[in-house]
Amino acid sequence: MRRPLVHADARGLGEYLAELSPESRRSSTFDGYGLGAARELGDAIGRYDKLRLVLEEVPSTRIVGLLEFSPALTAGDVARETARLLGRTRIILWGDVMAASTRARRWL
Repeated sequence: MRRPLVHADARGLGEYLAELSPESRRSSTFDGYGLGAARELGDAIGRYDKLRLVLEEVPSTRIVGLLEFSPALTAGDVARETARLLGRTRIILWGDVMAASTRARRWL
């Protein structure tokens, strides 16, 4: 089940973040991976232009995922629209790709 993140999710979200694999952490942008980071995400509710949803396992209500959406127009959005206007289906990403993410950089 998916639903909006709420302040009361701090403990469950902290457990989820703490269990992230090293591979997931390498491609993540979180400042931390525990209760402190989960509290920061909860404290940010309503302060930024992001919508955060948690994925809960039914019936245990254990948090098994976090989705983050931002309606802001980013450089990537502009690049995609530019590629579309130029009649292209692929573009090479120069920004928004972490240097350590070899899978994302394979096209560079």
